[in-house]
Amino acid sequence: MTKEVTAFLIHSRSYKNNSKLLDFLTDDFGLIRLVGRGVKNSKDKLQSFLKLKILFTGNGDLKTLKSWEIIDNPRYLQGNSLFLMMYINELIVKLAPSDKLNLCKDYLYLLNNLTVDKNNNEWQLRLFENEFLIQIGYGIDFEVDNFGGNIKSNLKYSFVENIGFVLDENGIISEQLILVAKKIMPNSQMLQFCKQINRKRIESLLAGRELKSRSLFFK
Repeated sequence: MTKEVTAFLIHSRSYKNNSKLLDFLTDDFGLIRLVGRGVKNSKDKLQSFLKLKILFTGNGDLKTLKSWEIIDNPRYLQGNSLFLMMYINELIVKLAPSDKLNLCKDYLYLLNNLTVDKNNNEWQLRLFENEFLIQIGYGIDFEVDNFGGNIKSNLKYSFVENIGFVLDENGIISEQLILVAKKIMPNSQMLQFCKQINRKRIESLLAGRELKSRSLFFK
């Protein structure tokens, strides 16, 4: 079997001789692992954070990368944006079931919408995390309460893990929750709240495993 797909390089590590094991995010096949034979000594270096067209072949679990081509504009990430994308890549590798992802458009959107504004980057990250968690079966519906009723702007809510959004007259969540549902950046308090929710969900899935990149981005 020979296939040509668009992809993003998510992770690589040394393999036999001059080869590497390469993890690619694709829309057609989810997260796939390929052997890149001779990649270490290739003049054309494979790069992360760029949209690629790759050709691979094979019928087993571990297929072989035959060729690749950059089909993206030059992109040079640094600082906060670089650390954020390193975190995303590690998150995908550690938590993604290989055949259940359709995230290339979301991944590219995230790359194209990173700025020097840290609040913006935090919000773009939350949006991506939410979509990622939905696709692996751990999504949250930000439009309804724990009984399935629509979230209302004149009421206040609290979030209870494994239950959902609960009516609470002393809660701090109100109409800002509706903005989250509509994917409109909320205030800084709600951004922090979204971060806490996502961290709880992600940590439960990691089951004690560490994300090395988190120490860079969340410092």
